[in-house]
Amino acid sequence: MNAYMKGNREITKKLIDECVSPNFEDSKEDPILICALKKGDYEFVKIFLDKGANPNTRSRNSIPALSFLVACG
Repeated sequence: MNAYMKGNREITKKLIDECVSPNFEDSKEDPILICALKKGDYEFVKIFLDKGANPNTRSRNSIPALSFLVACG
């Protein structure tokens, strides 16, 4: 989700509300939920989870999303 990675929060919300799956994965990037966790962006972590993001998703390095949540505290 380029919009999220570029900091376009309103566009990201609109895309998630209208058409883009929060489980979208790009082979070059971590899943969007992992990106939000790494940034400590808990507003968007909640938005992505509320819209159906898989809480068991893993990073490109096979680290579970919950591990990022624990590490970021």
